[in-house]
This record gives sequence, structure tokens and C-alpha cells, in this order.
Amino acid sequence: MCRVMTLADAGEMAGIDPSTAWRIDDRHLRRTLPEPCLDGLTHLLVDEKSIRRRHGYATFVINAGNGEPLHCAEGKRSDSLASFFEKLTPSQRASIRAVCMDRAGHFRNVVKKYLPQADVVFDKFHIIANYNATIDAVRRQAWHDAEQQDKRFIKGQRYNLFARKGTLKPEKQVDLDALLAANASLSEAYVLGDQLRSVWEQRSVETARQALDDWIALALASSVAHIRAFGASLRRSATEIIAYAKHRITNGQMEGFNNLVSRLIHRANGIRSLLYLFRRARAAVVRPRPAVCGPA
Repeated sequence: MCRVMTLADAGEMAGIDPSTAWRIDDRHLRRTLPEPCLDGLTHLLVDEKSIRRRHGYATFVINAGNGEPLHCAEGKRSDSLASFFEKLTPSQRASIRAVCMDRAGHFRNVVKKYLPQADVVFDKFHIIANYNATIDAVRRQAWHDAEQQDKRFIKGQRYNLFARKGTLKPEKQVDLDALLAANASLSEAYVLGDQLRSVWEQRSVETARQALDDWIALALASSVAHIRAFGASLRRSATEIIAYAKHRITNGQMEGFNNLVSRLIHRANGIRSLLYLFRRARAAVVRPRPAVCGPA
């Protein structure tokens, strides 16, 4: 019942209180779940997830090959990730070829310390989301600077500006075309956004590097300060962005895992134990062992 309903509902149906339901389920998970498989790892995904109000975070690591959750630790500091690598033997560390993450510098530094042979891959979806935030900053500035009669072109266009060419409904495309024709800064930001995505479409490290270098040059030459600032930030991250062309991994699986964690937190009526949350997440992915009867 704990797999399909909240602990409170499972306890009510079983005639026990939620804390007893939690203890029974936790005991069952400890008996049936195998330990994380740490041998033969080649590609990892790392991210932090908000699990409590008021900036309560946990750091998660999953195997990019099969989606198996491997590690969780309280917080989003360097030691939250370092504690995972410290569990690995030298041979287990040596097999890891790449780690995908967002552009948080502290995680990158941990990977470079413990896995000097591995590449860091900055997640493309995070970078595109970062650029969308830049487009939104340009849009807000354009709205602020526009005459009152021109503000109507800008209002309600936020998500139209984030869309790829050819993906909007015809009526929304008409609205967007009118906006881009009326505002040079937004037109430039939109066109550069579409060109930025082409970096991840390249099939080799060399062509990806050239595409990124060309894009950064265009961004740095822009008349829009927000775009220039974003181009400078990508120049500092170029090696980790280009690494995608070599390993072809993203944190897409991790985003799905984060959604799973959110559902589990709701179903468990909040966080009772981070280890219990981790076991529940593993139980959704990993085949359990047969249950063994006996004392807890």
C-alpha cells in the first residue's frame, strides 16, 4: 500500500498509525533492496534537490547508464558529493569517464579532485534555461523602455520567445513575428537562442568547439549587455559544454528522478528520514531481493 498511497492512508487502511506504517515499510526496504552497484560505472549524473522548506537540500548521484540511484546526502555543499567518491575504491573511480551536472562550481571542483581522468559535462538543458533567463531579462528591459502604446507587443510573449522556430501555433507565431519586427534587441536575443541550440547538434568535439566559439563571438559583439554577459560566462565554461559532443549525456534522467522524489515526499507526508526517501527512490528503479522473514 505504501507504493500507491500516502503513509497516512496506508496506515488508516491497515488500522495502524502513520509512524508504524513508515517503520514497517522502511524495514521491508532495508531487507529487500540490494546495495547500490558501484562497479563498472562510466557516466554519472549529479544534482541537488530541494526536499524541505527554507532551503533544505539533498545531493543525489545516479548512474547515467541505467538510472540507478547511487547516493544521497544532506545539503548541496562540496562534502555532500565528496562523501560519495570517498566510498569508491581506486579502481571504481578510475572507470568513470564523465560526470554531468549544472554549472555549480563546487561540484565541478569535487569531480576534478577525486576523478582527475573524468570529463565534466555541463547539462545542456540547464544552459538553455540560463539563456532563457537572459532572454527574459532583455524582454523586461524592453518593456520598461517601450512607449505605452508599444508595451502591448511585449506583454504575454515570454514563452513565445523561449520556443524554437517552427514549434509555435500559427496565431502565436504571428504575435512573435510582430514583436521581433518591432524590437531589435529581442530579435537578436531570439535568433541567438536558436543558434545556441545548434552547439549540441554537432557530431564531433571539433565542430562543437567551432560552433560554440562562433556563437560566443556573436554574443560578445552584441549591443545588448545581457547577451554579452552570458557570452562571457559561456566562454569560461567552454570545455565542459563541448564535452557533451564526446559523451552525449544530459541531466534529463536526473530531472525525471527529481520529479519522482517530489512525488515520494508527498506520498510519505513529508521527510521522515533522508535514508528512507533514498530507499523509496531506489525501490522505484531497482529490482528488490526476495523478502526474508525475521526480526528487524
